[in-house]
Amino acid sequence: PITTKVAQLANFTNEGGAWGRYRFLKNIMGLWMIQSIRRELNGVKYVEGKDGAATKEALAKLSAMGLVNPRPRLGSVIAPRGTKIWKGRVLLVESRLIQVSYAFGAFELSFRERLNRAGYLVFRSTRDQLDDALCGPIDFAVVVGSVTASVARKFARAGIPCAETWLRKDDFNGLVEHCLLSGIKRVEQFDLGDGKAMVDATAALRERGIETFRHQIRVRQDADCLEHIKRKSMEEMLRRLSDGTPLPDLFYFTDDFIAFGALTALLASGVRVPEDVRVATFSNRGFGPVFPKTLTRLINDPWANGIKMADYVLARLAGKNVSQENLLACDYVKGESFP
Repeated sequence: PITTKVAQLANFTNEGGAWGRYRFLKNIMGLWMIQSIRRELNGVKYVEGKDGAATKEALAKLSAMGLVNPRPRLGSVIAPRGTKIWKGRVLLVESRLIQVSYAFGAFELSFRERLNRAGYLVFRSTRDQLDDALCGPIDFAVVVGSVTASVARKFARAGIPCAETWLRKDDFNGLVEHCLLSGIKRVEQFDLGDGKAMVDATAALRERGIETFRHQIRVRQDADCLEHIKRKSMEEMLRRLSDGTPLPDLFYFTDDFIAFGALTALLASGVRVPEDVRVATFSNRGFGPVFPKTLTRLINDPWANGIKMADYVLARLAGKNVSQENLLACDYVKGESFP
């Protein structure tokens, strides 16, 4: 859950869900009456034996007073006549796994606030619920991670422009240059194994002649996600340390919780950092592991990134031709784990 002062001031709460997940949201109370009116106007009896005549009569009076704003597909909303409630709708598409992320919560909050102030409604969908979300009107979509071929086809068929919160190869320049200057020859990356890791540095490293290998952590969706990531990462690192092959020059972890589990395994096995192997990580969830030495890491600011992405969406909606290159760039910070 996100319980920061910023969340409190924005009146956001954390709704508990299955598998240890939380929905970071703002509750809007008092809509039952309006929902009931809409139900009766659609010809559905809310109370047995009542035909909704009284509701229709009351609504006719409100309409005569100019206080009813009919909206296609959504029923009727009580508001001054002629009021345009939202300029448009923006869809934020996430994976089920992202819901546990502190970084995503901060990104979504600043992204939503920026667009709400500009008059756009932001709503969320997971990738596996995307077909349902596309049934309604959407002016723009932002995908957390990469836009896969199947998702791109769905947006293309619906005529919806989209963007992605994907890191580019250039975002890893700090890590790559540090590896080259330090004589790093082989890097082993631990990631969540989702086919194409969001913070995958292997392509950037390989382009500069550095050998890389990926260890993919398979996470069950029905598990306590955070604990499962840590446990599976620890198991994978223990398996790697027992396979008899020499250690690489550098371990790179693409997630705070992967780093937590893998570093626990390294310490338990007596592997010294950085004497025996150097370590770098991507600090993306706000819960960096506690370690005796400061970690070399890539850091992004999710709050600032949410604002940057919202400004990019607003520019696109205004018809401007703007580039997404280097939009969500990271800072590279050297620590004692990879001096």
